[in-house]
Amino acid sequence: MPSRADAEAYVEWINTFENISHKCRHISDFSNGIILFEVLADIDPKWFKLIRSADVGENWVLKINNLKKLHKLVTRYYEEVLGRPSDRLPQISLNAISKDSDVTETIKLCQLIICIAVMCNKNEVYIEKIRSLSHEHQHALMISIEEVIKSIQGTSDAASMVRESSASGNSRGLQYNDSDPVLHNPMELDRILEEKKYLETQHKQLIEKHGQLQNRYDELQGEKEDLQLRLREMDKAVEQANETGRADYIMRTEIEHLKQDLQRSEDRRQEVEMLLDTQNETIADLTQRRLG
Repeated sequence: MPSRADAEAYVEWINTFENISHKCRHISDFSNGIILFEVLADIDPKWFKLIRSADVGENWVLKINNLKKLHKLVTRYYEEVLGRPSDRLPQISLNAISKDSDVTETIKLCQLIICIAVMCNKNEVYIEKIRSLSHEHQHALMISIEEVIKSIQGTSDAASMVRESSASGNSRGLQYNDSDPVLHNPMELDRILEEKKYLETQHKQLIEKHGQLQNRYDELQGEKEDLQLRLREMDKAVEQANETGRADYIMRTEIEHLKQDLQRSEDRRQEVEMLLDTQNETIADLTQRRLG
């Protein structure tokens, strides 16, 4: 059963969003769906467009229309973006929210939204918002997140839940399990965020160095091909000179120089190729750790 602290935690968290039309004082302010739509539009504006009725007042029919649209988009987001079956999500009575501003049902809806926030592409932003709250409210929200994760995983699935990248380019998920310290310890959350930022910086720098090496490799490959062409032309010239009796020491010396240049170019090319292979392995490892 949700506590008063749960409701207050969601009000405090949602008030951290700068794009909401007004600050909230009570969780009943969410009953028309407008503020929740605004929060979701901040999380993913392409998916959650502000499709809502204006000036709904206390008209529960208009309220429930908003809530139905919101809930439909949320469940589709879990399925199509996060790759999670919507039939495992908690059942919510939208009637109870729109007619009676039911706190328990409203918190259920808020739980779905905060889980989207911590699993979306900009999850660091919304985790920082959680960290800005009082420790009591941080703890309440982490427990709420854990409840939804458990329901999504199913009682027999104890594996970590990971959101993988989709074809549209969304990436970077978070992992959760029953004993995940992130859900209970703000200091651990802080440490993980710092480590994530470090890995992303290292990944970016390595990608840049890899690009520079790739350019150098391409240059050396072109140099090698040019030297090979010149060597073939020189061999052909020597063959023709031998036929006419005009082969001389200078031509043979030039051929030897070309062969030496070609060997040096090949040695440099192989060295760069080895560096590229090493960096490819490092990039793959960093990418795995960053996504994990």
